[in-house]
Amino acid sequence: MNVFNTDKSRLSPQEMAMSSNTIIRQKYRKEFTLEFSRDRKSMSSYVVTAGRGASNSQQSAKMFVKGAPESVVDRCTHVRVGTQKVPMTPQIRQEIMKLVHQYGTGRDTLRCLALGCIDNPMKREEMDLDDARKFITYENNITFVGVVGMLDPPRTEVIDAIQRCRDAGIRVIMITGDNKNTAEAICQRIGIFHEHEDTRGKAFSGREFDDLSVEEQSEACRHAKMFARVDPAHKSRIVEYLQSHGEITAMTGDGVNDAPALKKAEIGIAMGSGTAVAKTAAEMVLADDNFSSIVSAVEEGRAIYNNMKQFIRYLISSNVGEVVCIFLTAALGLPESLIPVQLLWVNLVTDGLPATALGFNPPDLDIMERPPRNPKESLITPWLFFRYMAIGTYVGAGTVGASCWWYVSHQDGPLLTWTQLKHHFKCRGGGKEWEDIDCDVFDDPHPMTMALSVLVTIEMLNSLNSLSENQSLLKMPPWYNKYLLCAIGLSMSLHMMILYVPMFNTVFQICPLTFEEWVAVLKISFPVVLLDELLKFIARNFIDIVFRIAFSLNYTMASRAKAKPPKKRQQRATSNIFAMFDQSQIQEYKEAFNIIDHDRDGFISGDDLKDMFASLGKVVTDIEVDGMIREAPGDINFTMFLTLFGEKLTGTDPEDVIKNAFMSLDEDGSGKISDERLRELLMTIGDRYTDEEVDELFKEAPIKDGLFDYQEFVKILKYGKKDQD
Repeated sequence: MNVFNTDKSRLSPQEMAMSSNTIIRQKYRKEFTLEFSRDRKSMSSYVVTAGRGASNSQQSAKMFVKGAPESVVDRCTHVRVGTQKVPMTPQIRQEIMKLVHQYGTGRDTLRCLALGCIDNPMKREEMDLDDARKFITYENNITFVGVVGMLDPPRTEVIDAIQRCRDAGIRVIMITGDNKNTAEAICQRIGIFHEHEDTRGKAFSGREFDDLSVEEQSEACRHAKMFARVDPAHKSRIVEYLQSHGEITAMTGDGVNDAPALKKAEIGIAMGSGTAVAKTAAEMVLADDNFSSIVSAVEEGRAIYNNMKQFIRYLISSNVGEVVCIFLTAALGLPESLIPVQLLWVNLVTDGLPATALGFNPPDLDIMERPPRNPKESLITPWLFFRYMAIGTYVGAGTVGASCWWYVSHQDGPLLTWTQLKHHFKCRGGGKEWEDIDCDVFDDPHPMTMALSVLVTIEMLNSLNSLSENQSLLKMPPWYNKYLLCAIGLSMSLHMMILYVPMFNTVFQICPLTFEEWVAVLKISFPVVLLDELLKFIARNFIDIVFRIAFSLNYTMASRAKAKPPKKRQQRATSNIFAMFDQSQIQEYKEAFNIIDHDRDGFISGDDLKDMFASLGKVVTDIEVDGMIREAPGDINFTMFLTLFGEKLTGTDPEDVIKNAFMSLDEDGSGKISDERLRELLMTIGDRYTDEEVDELFKEAPIKDGLFDYQEFVKILKYGKKDQD
């Protein structure tokens, strides 16, 4: 629609699109802006007629308004139709919102913005521009002009990232300020919702969420996948509920208002284009503002953890093998298989290179198809320990077996019997069974060389086993980690050097091996690969499934046990404490508290108390402050401040405050309250006790008939204070 009858014949498409805007900028001069606020979901510009010759009386003012359709349309009294204004009727309003819904949920999923103007706004001097709460009263009698639909498609890689999160057991919840219908359509496009999925109980607007009870909000967070039209405070509450269910939360955000939720979550993720406050509160910053980078970070984190486990697995199984070798040699009375210098060479040189290369292992093929690891799970599980011991035992047995093979079975060896080998120390003492045996054979370097070669070869093959925790070498072949192949090649080259360079033969007391002996080394060493393949097969098909089921059941039970929404109970009792004070002064105290609370975490230290009282005009001495700190060890929140220091502030005795709060819970006037009521009081007087701490107090002070009187309550407090001191 060409409102200003602009000549567009010589304009480019970009100039045509901006032609009306250009004329409006020429026709009007902007005086000020009523900035956007979340409560009214709109902003506006106050303009007057431009022109040097126009006097103040001739200047006509207008306000151009834009904002969320549901908010702006509700405040419209007229509709612009061509050059005419017609009254806004319920039918027209319904048709407009119907079209907005179609734009927001259609094929393109447009972000809709309603536009309007106020032809006769209030005069500037009649507006209080310092109070944003009054802006909504200035944006009334709006004439609806139209709706702009902006195409902001999700990045193509987000759809794949959402699916990868689902495969990895990561639950993705979208929290947005967009319209609920638009947000649902976007969720369907990126895969959070299926195309025809029923979103009831899974998608909430901020207003719908507020209308729920505390228990219903907690349950909603258990199943929800999307929250729309939310405030920053909603984000923090959602994080709290998820954490109460035992979830590990990661929250994204970019604004100052997102900082509390970023700090509250286990992993706060700020956008690279976000504010400095958000980046400071976060643990991770996305430089490219791309959700798929989070998924890549999860994959990399899992890969690093797996590589650490494989590094430990390789070194433990190798060292266990060396211990088993020495133990078997001593226990069976066999000739020494390895000497200290050989063990030092293996540990410091031969093993070190492959162990380092294992840090470059690629992620397992199924690493993003496994459920999240239980945070309480130890680094070495019983099954992994069994695997370490099984491989280590074979390494030790194979090393000793290679030495014994040369003595007993090798055609160039002495061909001893097992009994002769076990009693080799009797050889030089003589005897009928030793008549044909040259006792110098027990000083021959071949058995040690065989043992050392088998130990090195087994550990090289074992490093290939460590390429993946559970994936077969047939699926993840050795060339997946070229650094490991290079390390194995270098380690074997060093081993060949000490075998075939005469100078090193003397140092390590070894000798070159023949082809037949190398064949024996490989035959003894290779079964370690088959053994680990068998253990991996068992892990993939049995152990992993059992652990996944056990973890799922344990997680479900734990989350249900943790899902206790304590907020409702605490808020009611806290209100009893606040009722003991003059409500007109509470705001003053709160403002002073916030000034002292520099890091905005809701707590001040005992050292800040003097500054707090000074800001309130209360004179206190250092001795008084020290006494107050003893009364409230640790950091102090606002409720605790009012409760414990009410006497200094308002002349209210803190003991009276606590006693009155106690009696307010005595509903039947019996002078006793139940353990559940006592729990409320303990948890809300200054928020000093958690559920777990109350449980500990109850264990130390058992009650009769489940009831406490005030004196018994005082004893409980004394015990608790003594325990804290």
